[in-house]
Formats: sequence, structure tokens, C-alpha cells
Amino acid sequence: MNLNSGGIILEGIPIPPSSNNQYKAFVRNNRIIHARSQDLLDFKKDFEKWAKANSGGIRMARAMLEGSAVEVEAFIGFHRERLFTKKDTFKRLDVSNRIKALHDCLSDVLGIDDSAFFAISAEKFVVEYPLPEQVIVRLSPFLAKSLKDVQSLPF
Repeated sequence: MNLNSGGIILEGIPIPPSSNNQYKAFVRNNRIIHARSQDLLDFKKDFEKWAKANSGGIRMARAMLEGSAVEVEAFIGFHRERLFTKKDTFKRLDVSNRIKALHDCLSDVLGIDDSAFFAISAEKFVVEYPLPEQVIVRLSPFLAKSLKDVQSLPF
């Protein structure tokens, strides 16, 4: 955990599974049942362990963000060989389909409904060995924009 201008940075968060691996479907009594996958359950358990180990940062974030809209910037770090081929072309590794599980867990530990997450972004970065793959999140209070604000943005 670390404070920067207007926000708090939380590091070492486990990487959520891809949305393709978060749920499983099976048939019971001729009905299709959808349930959380073991990958998603394992992530939630790992996230809870991380949250306990980082309870001081979580408390500070709660206090800073209470009652405000929130900007969530997620930086998801993977080892180089998961992002690039030997010929240095991109591998198929999405970050956008990992965000909802991360937001749900952040929302739970912060005690903030994720409807307060007004600005969200996700970015990949390379983690070199021996450092572990991880998520780094910056949380900041966010001033919600009006239609006029959006229309006046330089596009």
C-alpha cells in the first residue's frame, strides 16, 4: 500500500481468472445449471488472504473513498512469455475479461458498491522473473462528469 497524490495504490493482488474460466455449466434434472468455477473460488480465497495481509491499506482506502465516486485503475502484470511469443508477437491474453471479478472483490473488501466505480481502466505490464505476476490497483476519489463536461473534451 502506498499513497500518492489523491489516491492509494494497492500492490500484490492476485490475478483474477479470465471470465472464460469463472463459471462452469452442467446439467441436473434436464436443466442447465451455472456455478462458480474452482478457478474463481480459488481467486476469491487468495484475494481474501491478500486483503487480510493488507488490512491497513484497505482501511485507508475505505476512509479516503467513503461517499465518493471512485476511479479504479488496474495494472495487471504477467511474465513476458505469457504476453509475447518467441518472435515477439502478441499472445492472446485479455485483461478486460478479468476486471469484473477484481471489481467484485474490491467492492466487497472496501464496503463500496461497485456502482460507485465511475471511471475504470485496465492495463497490462511485463513482470520480470523472479517477481510474481500480480495486479496493482490505484483507487482515487472521482468527480463525476456531466454531459456538458464530456462534450467539451478534446476528441
